[in-house]
Amino acid sequence: MPAAPGRGNPGTLLVNRPSLLVPALALVAVTGAGVAQQVQEATTSAAGRSAVVFLDAAGEVTYRVPRSQARDADSLQRALWIAELYERFAAHADSDPAAAEAQAAMAARWSGLGSAGDGTATPVAASAEPAAAPRATEDAYTIHCDFSAALVRGTFVMFQPVKATSAGATMMGAATMGGSAAKPSDAVPGEVARAALVDGRCTVEGAVDHVHPVYFYVLDAQTADGRRMAPTKGQGFLLEPGRLHLTMNPSHRHVVTGGYFNDAVYGAWQQTAAYQDLQALLPLAFRSVAGETEAERAAWRDTGMAIQSELLDTETAGRKQIALHHPDTLVRQLVIETAWLGGPWMLEGAREVLAMDPENAWAQQYVARAEAREEQSGRGARAGSVGSRYLPFHAEALDGSSVSLAETCAENRYVLLEFWASWCGPCRGEIPHLKAAYAQYHDAGFEIFGVTIDDKRGAWEKASAQEELPWIDTGFGTKSDAAQLYAVSGVPANYLIDGATGMVVARNLRGEALAEKLKMLFDRR
Repeated sequence: MPAAPGRGNPGTLLVNRPSLLVPALALVAVTGAGVAQQVQEATTSAAGRSAVVFLDAAGEVTYRVPRSQARDADSLQRALWIAELYERFAAHADSDPAAAEAQAAMAARWSGLGSAGDGTATPVAASAEPAAAPRATEDAYTIHCDFSAALVRGTFVMFQPVKATSAGATMMGAATMGGSAAKPSDAVPGEVARAALVDGRCTVEGAVDHVHPVYFYVLDAQTADGRRMAPTKGQGFLLEPGRLHLTMNPSHRHVVTGGYFNDAVYGAWQQTAAYQDLQALLPLAFRSVAGETEAERAAWRDTGMAIQSELLDTETAGRKQIALHHPDTLVRQLVIETAWLGGPWMLEGAREVLAMDPENAWAQQYVARAEAREEQSGRGARAGSVGSRYLPFHAEALDGSSVSLAETCAENRYVLLEFWASWCGPCRGEIPHLKAAYAQYHDAGFEIFGVTIDDKRGAWEKASAQEELPWIDTGFGTKSDAAQLYAVSGVPANYLIDGATGMVVARNLRGEALAEKLKMLFDRR
């Protein structure tokens, strides 16, 4: 479709969903898996132009972004999400007060929304990247907590993490105490301090002789409208001397500022405009809007999962930058120790620390353990690589019975071996896609053989009940035969097995990729 008359100028790139109008008004389709590629093409096409302008279906300007803020595919994709979500709420603002409220909040945050402007409007800037605080010379600390944007009452409890048995699970292992029934008087393993929230705020003081990771709950938490909340799990920061500030947004995500190590390990990526934009967008994508169909809500949930994935990627990229380039070896160590999304950068960073300080005991131990896991993982990766034969095993089902992968493969045309965990957000985000593929192809001979790496049976049982998993659901733990055979070091992970040949035909199929692969395989037969 042509651009609306008078819209844009030779220095403007017009973007119209579901298409991108690039220079010369050539129409470039943006559909499904092609979105990222087309956004990249549009970004390249925008080189040298002054602004990117998003139009709604009527040709009206939804959002104008200066070229400086559409530097690459990631920044343009964020701008696209902003424009789409604003248009979503604007379409329902007259009939849904909550949509009107969301629209107003977005307009307040991103000043280029809803108006053509003059090409100079910019999103409201997030906090500037913090200047590093000096390293404290005393051992006293003061923590000011302001959770008033999310909570008004509760008990703040800070504790040291409980060691878990699997890499990446330490934080979650620490957060298994104090479920929805937890009370302020409940003891928390490794507890360091606690304080009652008054109007969502409290202050905690103490002394610490060395910087180390800690986590916190808010027990018996209550919102301003009287709702009682289960403790938010996995909230972590570094306990260090000095004055720290903890804040929590309405989505119960926290930010820590203050202190040399917290600013270096967390602030360097948490306080970037990209990360804060994504945090603001995430709850908007999952918000219910009156009048939307179930298909429309499902599409927005998919958008939410994409935003969440980008949020996690942004954190990982920030941590990797610190681990490989920060001049302080202890900062590098701490950014690796506090990471819950693993990757090769962690071992690379530890090796760099060892090169900088050959006597560093932590780096020596980390590198030795990681290289041993890497060797084992290499064997598992070869065994589960595409074109290799699957490795059979027996696993325990929830009812205590033993289930055979070999028998399952013999009885079905294709079997997806799916490793997951109750605490893994991306794993549980994949379940709707798995259910859709299972419903479509199960009767044709497709089965899913799920294996949790949860080390606590209660967590596995609860998650299975919540998700109502219709397929084979087994465990148990990171030391199970299945996890050991396939050298599972991170989840989600999956292997698609051809039941007739026993060969692995695909790995790590996510989102719509699983249904697309199954369609190809079943159509071929």
